[in-house]
Amino acid sequence: MKRVACTIVSANYLHFGWTLAESFLKFHPEDEFHLLLVDRMPGNFTTRNPRVQITQVEQLDLPDFRSLAFKFDLLELNTAVKPTFLKYLLALGAEKVVYFDPDIYLYCPVELIFAALDEASAVVTPHLLSPTTDEDVSYEKDLLVTGVFNLGFVAVSNSEQGRSFLNWWEDRCLRFGFQDLRTGLFVDQKWVNFAQCFFDRIHILRHRGCNVAYWNLAERAVSKVDDAYMVDSAEPLIFFHFSGYNPDVPERVSSKLRLSLAVSPSVKRLLIEYGKRLEANGTEAYRDIPYSYASFSDGSLIPTLARRLYSVTMDKWEGTDPFDVAGPFYAAAKKARILSPKDQSGKFSSNNLPVDDWRIKAINRFLFFLPRIIGGDRYTMLMKYLSFITILRHQRQLLLSDEQQSSRS
Repeated sequence: MKRVACTIVSANYLHFGWTLAESFLKFHPEDEFHLLLVDRMPGNFTTRNPRVQITQVEQLDLPDFRSLAFKFDLLELNTAVKPTFLKYLLALGAEKVVYFDPDIYLYCPVELIFAALDEASAVVTPHLLSPTTDEDVSYEKDLLVTGVFNLGFVAVSNSEQGRSFLNWWEDRCLRFGFQDLRTGLFVDQKWVNFAQCFFDRIHILRHRGCNVAYWNLAERAVSKVDDAYMVDSAEPLIFFHFSGYNPDVPERVSSKLRLSLAVSPSVKRLLIEYGKRLEANGTEAYRDIPYSYASFSDGSLIPTLARRLYSVTMDKWEGTDPFDVAGPFYAAAKKARILSPKDQSGKFSSNNLPVDDWRIKAINRFLFFLPRIIGGDRYTMLMKYLSFITILRHQRQLLLSDEQQSSRS
């Protein structure tokens, strides 16, 4: 029975991919490891592990791939093609496929996952296995928005239902794989909340040593006993998910950490050891490689606004390359003045807005004074409208004239 593990990276994350592959093949030398590169192959590329089979994203033969690569940003594209890649591996003859995010590292064999696929069509892990204890239940509220299951790991079998699950998931990801929390979308992950409702052979893996990460460390105590890492001194650590790990701050659990967390000496050791493996696998060689689909054909930046407006006007540009500066999309975007040499949108979220900035303070003063002028009811209606129109995909009128809008309806 052919068993395969895989991951997906862009070139700047290749060191993570090599490190994951190293850990998997250590425990499963007879199985295959495949890496999907969602990028162009870097110049002077050489493999660090000849046992890793590399597929470039164009080899998946996705319909109108250039449009997908334009409408989605780096994270969105890497996650949107995940079901397609899993289907591709099944079509190559794999009976069982396990996907790991590149920032995962195995500490034990994953036979329990392969065994679960004897009966299950797919295997997933919840972010949490018990209620959180902080008064504000921060992570529980976050996961209501981003998804109950962490799709940094998923396993599928080459069964009728496994293939049906991937077909359904692929359709949703390729059409709606946006990171757009205010419209209820979070890349590939949020859709899988439905998986158990739609498919009756989805297995929820509750082993406490699987998919340990910053979001569940408060409920799982990692320690080192002799030469093995253990969880709650009872179960082996199978794989750790180093989500948000920064090699420049090797003792920090994650850049995404929302709550203060006491990091045990064992976890610190785990983090430092992982940083060393990344360094050995090319951190400095790969981390600064630019993303191939980040710019137009002349090298100028594609801002988030351009991607979002393209995604809701794609039929107008059908048959043309949105990356081409000689094409109609670029001309329309330039005319509408939606292009810019920098894009700061990814730096900020509701958790880190620059509230002390004088411009933010000025906007707040205006808004908070407004009810005195228009009244509470009209102010509430205005806020509801703003919550709709400030979603970039709701602003196609920035790019299309009234006549073009009418012709689409």
